[in-house]
Amino acid sequence: MIARVAIALALLAISAPRGVAETVNTPECKQELAATWQKMQEMVGRLKGVARAAQDEKCATYRRHADVVVRAREVFDRCKTGRDRSSDVAHMDGALDDITTVIDRECNGGKTLRVQPHVRALDAYSGEAPLR
Repeated sequence: MIARVAIALALLAISAPRGVAETVNTPECKQELAATWQKMQEMVGRLKGVARAAQDEKCATYRRHADVVVRAREVFDRCKTGRDRSSDVAHMDGALDDITTVIDRECNGGKTLRVQPHVRALDAYSGEAPLR
């Protein structure tokens, strides 16, 4: 399942035209979209590299990944329009569902702790809601 998440994010990041079509044309959105693509690409690398890591490291990486997905979804929801927005938000919803399933199974002993994509995830380190 992690491989599926990594592949989906990689395809989304690679296929995303920077600053083109169906985006909100503001400096803030341009900057946030560029930063989001970079974070997603970094996260794909981390997910690929964590396969042989200790369980604690895997779980920390999965939780960071969930946070990246939630933040990416927020940026796409705010800064994309039309079909790009619908498609990218749907991809992030699917990726979030996948990664929370993995976290529930591998890190929470099967206990379900679903994250609602429209609600900002709690900080993985402090457990508190980050400021907007």
